[in-house]
Amino acid sequence: MKTPNPAIDLKFAADRLGAIKASIADLETEAEIFKGALILSGAEAVEGDKFRAAVSHCPGRVIVNWRALAEHLGATPALVEEFTETGVPYSTVRVSARKGV
Repeated sequence: MKTPNPAIDLKFAADRLGAIKASIADLETEAEIFKGALILSGAEAVEGDKFRAAVSHCPGRVIVNWRALAEHLGATPALVEEFTETGVPYSTVRVSARKGV
């Protein structure tokens, strides 16, 4: 894990990150409204003055629960574990608004 930069005010970093994430959430909400309008329009593509929006209708993802299938076919949990891989650990930061401020 990297050592935080001592020159960065962590209180400021938390507040700034929260403000950025709030702005992103507002923009994502607005984007979903316009995406919905484009999808419901039935148009395959719409040419704007600066951007082109293409609408694609994709089938849902197919996901096989291999662990459940293997166990259903009689594989022991130990055998399933032998063929199971774990991803690389990672860090994440969650930001939420402070209550009462």
